[in-house]
Amino acid sequence: LAHGIGFGGDNEEPRLFISESFDGCVASSADLTFEPGPLLPPAEGGGSLRNFEISDLEVWGVGGEEVVSEGLGAQEQHRGLMEANIRKARKVDKAAFLDDFRSGLIQSKAFKHREEIRGRADCHIDDDDLNNYVIDKSSDKTIRQSLAYR
Repeated sequence: LAHGIGFGGDNEEPRLFISESFDGCVASSADLTFEPGPLLPPAEGGGSLRNFEISDLEVWGVGGEEVVSEGLGAQEQHRGLMEANIRKARKVDKAAFLDDFRSGLIQSKAFKHREEIRGRADCHIDDDDLNNYVIDKSSDKTIRQSLAYR
């Protein structure tokens, strides 16, 4: 997420954006909020400017030192919460994902072989431990195979 103040447009691309460091400020010529038209003077080669620098800034009603400190603390806390939520959303519960494949919730042929071998005389699926099945290759020899992806 960009840090700064934006007007018009959307979260990804506001029409007017002023970054917290005042670098990389942007003024687009159109959006769905305001009437179209350039916000900046024409560029030297024609067309309209998109990026600009702030030379002067006047701020009113900021409050005392205590209010500013509280605001900066709340801002930092909010950013930490947002970053934690983004990290949490990026993590995948691999066990639940594998269970979704097994249950058929996600259409896949990854476990189709289980259906095909179930019922064969030489195959016994261990229903208590769905990660394993037993294939009898001969009457005196048993091979245990693991289906788990570890």
